Amino acid sequence: MDRLTPSPDKPLAIFHRRLDFRVFGLDQDRMRVTAELDDLMHHFILTVDVRAPEMVITAVTLEIPRYPNRRCLLIRPVLDRLLGLKIERGFTEQVKAFLHGPRGCTNVFNLVIAAVPLAVNTRDTLPYFFGEQDFRESRDKMKAVMKDQCIAWSGEIED
Repeated sequence: MDRLTPSPDKPLAIFHRRLDFRVFGLDQDRMRVTAELDDLMHHFILTVDVRAPEMVITAVTLEIPRYPNRRCLLIRPVLDRLLGLKIERGFTEQVKAFLHGPRGCTNVFNLVIAAVPLAVNTRDTLPYFFGEQDFRESRDKMKAVMKDQCIAWSGEIED
């Protein structure tokens, strides 16, 4: 059988994309979210600093080591519009207004809306990691923030 001919037991891999998201505590009031997208044509590394508890974006960088078209580099200054935005209800729509469509980038938009809300999910762990609160207190605060955001934290389901 030709090596390029897929079969039911050995499908032909035609695309692979790796995504990696991380949140770092800088101090008890600041965190850094990183998101990396890597595939055959793209390699983007997004870094966003967030001030908690206000959840305001204070810094944004985008490294673009690999891209399919030199115009991809035009997206960097567009990201400056994230500065000062609060991560709250309506955040995705605000970001979509300037990062989607013919003057945006779908891949960078997807990185931003997947990565930046992780700051909300982890905000209440900062005092624990910096020794200002015990684990149970941090967990209880996180539960309150996440209540009814998904099935895992639903108030409608009994444990």
